[in-house]
Amino acid sequence: ADDAEVYITGSDRKDVHVSIYRNAKRSGWSFGRGEFRVDVEEKGGDLYIDEKKEGSLFVVGYQKEEYEIRIEAPHGVSLKIDGDDDDYEVTNIHGDIDMDIDDGDIRLTNCHGDNFNFRVDDGDIFMNGGKGRLKVRSDDGDLEVLNGTFDDIDIRLDDGGIVLATALSDEGSYYLLTDDGSINLEVLGGGGEIDIRHDDSRISPSRAFRIVEEDESSTLLRLDDGKAKVRIRADDSRVRLTTN
Repeated sequence: ADDAEVYITGSDRKDVHVSIYRNAKRSGWSFGRGEFRVDVEEKGGDLYIDEKKEGSLFVVGYQKEEYEIRIEAPHGVSLKIDGDDDDYEVTNIHGDIDMDIDDGDIRLTNCHGDNFNFRVDDGDIFMNGGKGRLKVRSDDGDLEVLNGTFDDIDIRLDDGGIVLATALSDEGSYYLLTDDGSINLEVLGGGGEIDIRHDDSRISPSRAFRIVEEDESSTLLRLDDGKAKVRIRADDSRVRLTTN
């Protein structure tokens, strides 16, 4: 989709209900011919919702568009989303979620699948809940994750802040990187080794974290009650570490 408000909700239903609303208002003058449609079709048990735009319409004057997609689906479905300039609100979906968004925000609530993959060029991501694997690539946006129980995290932000509250698994691997933004890590359970490599950054651990080694460009910390490996890479940032 392109430039839509998208709402996806999981429920006890066995099928999928799709509602699409679009209203374009224009004043002034226009030339060209633009065709718009959304194809909704089932292929091999999967549902494809695919926006189609053909031709070009040029408007000189005022244009306002309302475009909303609402999807109600079974709890266990997986999502694979390719959006250009959309905002997404996803609730109660417990399958895999894979989202590639060029310029838009993502908000996930009560989604308990085992695999989350986000690629966002310019937008914010918010999650409340989540487990398993989390992978994030973002060029310019903030990430906030609350109440997580992840055992595999790989987050790389070019210019944005990270707020992450998750329990740590003894067998888990965690990697956080930001070039120009703050990192706030709250450990909700477990512990382990936190290896921070930093350049022109401020490190602020709470008392629960014991400093093992420290110099101008690296800080090695230990949080008892676990064997997880946490790696943090921060350039021109503030890193704050707390426990629940």
